[in-house]
Amino acid sequence: MAVMTPALSRTLAQAARRVRLLLAFRAGAVGLGAGAILSGVLLALLRLRVLGEPPEEILLLPPLLGLAAGVTAALLRRVTALDVARLTEQRLDLKERFSTALTLTSAGDDPLVRRQIADAEAHAARGIDLKTALPLSPPRPVWAALAVTLAVLLAWFVPTLPFFLSTQERTERAEVKREGERIVRVAKALEREAAGKKLPNTRQAAKQMNALGRELQRGSLNKQKALMKVAKLTQQMQKTQQAMAAATAPKSLPAAGKELQKALDGAKATPKDGAQKKTDALNAEGDAKNKQGDQSGTPAAQQAARKMQAAMQNGDVPSLAEELSKMAQMAQQGQPGDKQGREQMAKQLAALSQALKGTSFEKASEPLKQAAEAMKKGDMAEASRQLQEAARQVAEAQRKKEDAEGMRQVAQAMQQQQGEQAGGAGTEGETPGDSGEGEGQNDAFGKNGKPKEHKHEPGGT
Repeated sequence: MAVMTPALSRTLAQAARRVRLLLAFRAGAVGLGAGAILSGVLLALLRLRVLGEPPEEILLLPPLLGLAAGVTAALLRRVTALDVARLTEQRLDLKERFSTALTLTSAGDDPLVRRQIADAEAHAARGIDLKTALPLSPPRPVWAALAVTLAVLLAWFVPTLPFFLSTQERTERAEVKREGERIVRVAKALEREAAGKKLPNTRQAAKQMNALGRELQRGSLNKQKALMKVAKLTQQMQKTQQAMAAATAPKSLPAAGKELQKALDGAKATPKDGAQKKTDALNAEGDAKNKQGDQSGTPAAQQAARKMQAAMQNGDVPSLAEELSKMAQMAQQGQPGDKQGREQMAKQLAALSQALKGTSFEKASEPLKQAAEAMKKGDMAEASRQLQEAARQVAEAQRKKEDAEGMRQVAQAMQQQQGEQAGGAGTEGETPGDSGEGEGQNDAFGKNGKPKEHKHEPGGT
């Protein structure tokens, strides 16, 4: 029969919590110290240029990871009640009362056992000074780890302070800071433009450019490191821009517009029955009125087809998407209402679907084909839905093209900024606009974030 020991259990539970905290202190200090020593070695290798040029902020990782690993290991370590009892009675000189009582709680009903357990319970109920027995003050390894960490931090930061820099180094860092201000100014303009046009890749690239500019703006990098960081980001953006440019379709939208025009003109030249001839007569009359600026007598399907063809030849993607949306609204309203009109519109949609194949807007080809099939069957609701999908695909493809162009501008901006920085753009004493949004005298870019066109003086190199 087990004996209940509420006071002893409560005391040992409190002691167990303090033991875990002490273990976390000690293990965390060991991890922090080990990480700080590793950071010190890495810092020495960086300063001696044995390693490449990784960001020095990486030196923070070993101490933080060591601290986290030590604390986690301590919290996951198995600590039994018997271990806690032995440590507590050892610190308080209780002559193994607690550990003996824990061992005997499940023993039989023996007077000697009951007396031993009652003695331990009485000592626990009387009150144990756990603060004295298990103080939570940081042990020696904690202070040693903090001292090593502080030494590494001083070795890291002190040489970068202006007081310890030479005149040339201070001049270079001031120049790098000005270049960072220019990059931030350009990046903000590009990011605003990308956000307004909903260009995700361009906006992300502008954010990366902004982050680099802010790093340079802090003035903690020398010119060599700044050039390497700018060159690395420039190369990364150029690769992204080239990948997006490689995805450009071989056939242009104006070429597709000419192809659609041939298809529409060819449809007029095919033999037709009496009803179709009547419809074509109206179309011809409408075409004549179009040239005079009057479209009142032109069938709506013919107007939409010609407008789409003209938009394609002019590369006017917004107008193409708008005409597709208008055609979707017509279909939703049941227009054209006659069979001949629907068949004619179906032919025009099929011709448009074929013309868009091979262009950047090819994804709109399939819904246009489905719309043509639905139009033939008289399913105007389905035709309207597919036309709306085609309009959406056209708009989405246009955004991707604009995104690729935006990436080209960002890559060009970084490349030109790299050239300006490598050539020593800017002289000591220059300052950009106070607002950070203006246009500096020697900036390679205007207020809109786009590269300037440089004018070379006669006789210049």
